[in-house]
Amino acid sequence: MDRREVIKRMALSMGYTLSAPAIVSILNSCESAPELGWQPLVFTPSQAVALEELTEAILPKTTTPGAKDMKVAQTMDAFISVVFSPADAEQFKTDLDTFMKECESTQGKAFEKCSAEEKAAFLSKYDTPESYGISVWGTDMAKKPVNSIFKKVKAMTVSSYFNTEELGERILRYESIPGRYNSCVPYEKGTKVWSL
Repeated sequence: MDRREVIKRMALSMGYTLSAPAIVSILNSCESAPELGWQPLVFTPSQAVALEELTEAILPKTTTPGAKDMKVAQTMDAFISVVFSPADAEQFKTDLDTFMKECESTQGKAFEKCSAEEKAAFLSKYDTPESYGISVWGTDMAKKPVNSIFKKVKAMTVSSYFNTEELGERILRYESIPGRYNSCVPYEKGTKVWSL
């Protein structure tokens, strides 16, 4: 083997050795948090990503669009910024952080990085008939247990999802108002649900 070939191979092996950690760090940086695509008004970017993932776990994409497709988290952020008092908004954010930390402690990783099955397993303990109990109007949000954040997010997710214009006009059955009144409409199997 001649000297040029030896030097060329040594340089390649040295390059591979030195570039391996750089490649690993580049690959690890590719696993960063997903981009939002919108600017949150109330939440931090990490909280907004967590909220997006939570809403998507509640209403995932199937044959109909999911919560992410309908921008439910963005709608909730705007709603909270307008309707909630600053103290209630802070309490909501604190409860959301606590909920996500509990997921991290039980699942061993952040909610956003859990698989769909892991998310469903974690959320199933909060979505039982016993967890809903009796609620009274006017109760103080600060005194409720942590699992009430799941109830709030789920209720807001469903409400935001079904009140989107795209769902109402393009996916559900829609007839603009004023429409005709027909008191006896025959049901046809496979007919879409009516949008209000």
